[in-house]
Amino acid sequence: MKFKKSKAFKSALWLVTLSIIITTVFSGCDSDNNTSTIETSKVKPDVIVREAPEEYPQYDVKYIVKVNGQDAGVYSDKNSWEKSINFSIFELREGKTATVEITPLFKYKTYKILPDKYGIKSKRNINSIRFDISDTKAKLSFVFDDNYKNTTLHLFVNPIDDNAPTESTDDILYYGPGFHRMRNNISLDSGQ
Repeated sequence: MKFKKSKAFKSALWLVTLSIIITTVFSGCDSDNNTSTIETSKVKPDVIVREAPEEYPQYDVKYIVKVNGQDAGVYSDKNSWEKSINFSIFELREGKTATVEITPLFKYKTYKILPDKYGIKSKRNINSIRFDISDTKAKLSFVFDDNYKNTTLHLFVNPIDDNAPTESTDDILYYGPGFHRMRNNISLDSGQ
């Protein structure tokens, strides 16, 4: 049986197609000001973590650090006693709270989170330490078994800067996330 397309059928098909197009176009719009909510409401993260760059010279990583369930890069370095220490960095949006989990890759009996002024309440679960933090400028040290020289982890929290530069300009030398091995000294001009 052959289906005959009548004028009424074509009109109905055209209306259905038009309504689909209109629904698709305006589904991302705010009816109050008729602007696209897709473009104007870009989701900004509460936490930014970065993994340690592969090029970074690691030699004695002793910790796993997670922030809101995301792996945060752990870096190794030497302290003034020429002992290995680790540090980690993440960014936190003002007014938000992050859950941090630190897992030492060694056994320990006791730990301290310093300085005491932050009043951090932590919970230990087997070998992991978990706590919440909302201070976007916190600089913490984790000392295990009172060993300040060799097994210390430093955690640096920085505020998220939505206006941070993303490229060099006449007065900014920009180095993005990653490891940068400088072959020469950097000379800055006045105002840079």
